[in-house]
Amino acid sequence: TANTAGQVALGATVQLACADGYDIAGSGAASVSSVCGAGCAYSPVPTCSPKACSSFSIAADFLKPSSVAGASGLTFGDSVQMECIDGYLFDDSSIVSGLEFLGAVTVLQVASFPAPSASQDTTYSLSGEYAAVSITIPAGAWPPNTPGPTLTLFDQSALTASRRRTGTSIVAGAGVNFEPEGVQFNSPVSITLPFDTTADYGNRELYVHKLVNSANGTSWERRPYTVNSDPS
Repeated sequence: TANTAGQVALGATVQLACADGYDIAGSGAASVSSVCGAGCAYSPVPTCSPKACSSFSIAADFLKPSSVAGASGLTFGDSVQMECIDGYLFDDSSIVSGLEFLGAVTVLQVASFPAPSASQDTTYSLSGEYAAVSITIPAGAWPPNTPGPTLTLFDQSALTASRRRTGTSIVAGAGVNFEPEGVQFNSPVSITLPFDTTADYGNRELYVHKLVNSANGTSWERRPYTVNSDPS
């Protein structure tokens, strides 16, 4: 990917970088300077290779030896079947960065995306059964030189427990954590969050809440929303 948008003048220099999960082969550098030459070809053009995955440490003590052996030498995009030793089960809960006060949560899906276009609106969605979770970023809203967004969808049980400590609210849908933290948009973005329309909420009014972290602790801030009544 290049750190420029639109046309590049002949002889101009741009920085070329590999996509997330890849390094420039032979150098390990994050990017390389490349010149736009005759025929609109860049030179040099880096070769990207997948990053090497780190080895297991503490977890390896609780995995069957065959699993640990099969997990060596893996690179980005590889997969391996892991098995716990007898007497142990996998814990599918995780601590989400920025939401540590919730404790361990069940992460349903995580997706990272490239920085959105500066010239047109961009919509990023999760996949599969969670495809209704999305964020639409208007052209020019994403600050320059900022990594693209990451969406982490997690089960609402931790949110339900948190809300019950402060009232009698019912959580209508899963929680979504958006990163990078602290991004300041140049114009408002739109977020789509599905919820169960068949559940009994006891005539409660629907609200969308944003978690706010501050020096005084955490609080829930109500955000404006509209409801699409079309279940599709």
